[in-house]
Amino acid sequence: MGPTAIALALAAVSSSWTGANFGTLNVTDVFLAIAAVFSMLGWLSGRRTMMVQSWMLAPLLGVVIITAVDVIVRSEPVSGGATMLPRLLFSTTLLAILIWSESNRLQGHVWYALRWWAAGVAINASAAALIDGGFLVVDGWIDQPAGDWRASGLAFHPNSLALALTIALPIMVMLLTRSATWAGRVGWIAAIAVTVNALFLADSRAGLIVAFPGLALSILIALRRGRARVFVAPFVIVAGVLAYLYVLPALAGTRLTAESGALSDVGRVQYNATALQIFAEQPLVGGGFDAEIGVAVPLQVLTIGGIVFALCYYTFLLVPGVAIWRNRRDSAAPYGIVYILALLGFGLLNPGLAERVSFWPLLVLAGGFGARRVAASLPAAVGELAEAPGESPRLASRRRRTAF
Repeated sequence: MGPTAIALALAAVSSSWTGANFGTLNVTDVFLAIAAVFSMLGWLSGRRTMMVQSWMLAPLLGVVIITAVDVIVRSEPVSGGATMLPRLLFSTTLLAILIWSESNRLQGHVWYALRWWAAGVAINASAAALIDGGFLVVDGWIDQPAGDWRASGLAFHPNSLALALTIALPIMVMLLTRSATWAGRVGWIAAIAVTVNALFLADSRAGLIVAFPGLALSILIALRRGRARVFVAPFVIVAGVLAYLYVLPALAGTRLTAESGALSDVGRVQYNATALQIFAEQPLVGGGFDAEIGVAVPLQVLTIGGIVFALCYYTFLLVPGVAIWRNRRDSAAPYGIVYILALLGFGLLNPGLAERVSFWPLLVLAGGFGARRVAASLPAAVGELAEAPGESPRLASRRRRTAF
């Protein structure tokens, strides 16, 4: 792995650690910036190509347009757009350019980033358990709100941790099915276990509602492949019994049924009603960055920039999402689709339009499919060097050794 790939892997593993900062900079942003510098140096020296496509720039275009409306039409300061620009730059545009550029090199480095990403979420989940048990103290070096009894792990807020846990479970199941060693399988089973445990510790209702159906669907996808499909019916029966005996009683002690959840609903209804009112008054360009409100990603987007910003923001999700759908016959794509559904479902229940952890699987899977299409147009021996989506390092290495 070269320096760009190493920096990208470090950014991946720390992407869910939203409470970890170097000074005023998020640790993931620092690693992404380092990866961007190495990638740019490689491009300037002629040793690397930079993949920049128009859809990657769409979120930044939306920020520029709404900032211009704020300054010119509304006579508001540029500070709102100046704050949102780096958030979207690091969580969307820069990340997409780096991942797709690495994929285009046809050397499989970007698939390691997906494994590092999932491992980083597992580390975050483990930290949440250790902190909750009193075995780890992060005060002073992790920025988190004071007074919240729910677990945040290495994230800045319990809901940020819950988002990472929710969208990571389908990818962990995929990596489990692709692992070529018993040690790897045991490792991913352990990662899934600590992730599920951390969901209860974070006690995010969005996470609890979305994560478990996504996990069950991912397991069903895994069982339906090959000889394991005979276990689908027994799995459904056993899972139903276990859910009745253990999951439902465990959920009874969470905010899904507690009074605190009901109190939270009152505030959510008020925020969302205000968000809809702002959008109704200015549907085309929204109310600007200072008007951002709403306890859901779509409402955040619509209040900030109306239809214009929504088109720019969701174009970034749509293009790679369509690429995954078109390759749905690939063994990795169904897990990617479940991940996308989990991401969108969580976003309907919680805000977080520029979370650093959100789009890694989307871009890695879609970028891998694109790189594989390029490889297919090259001589056969060269094309076989590209690692298939979700393929284990051992299988890829074995195939490369026989490529020539």
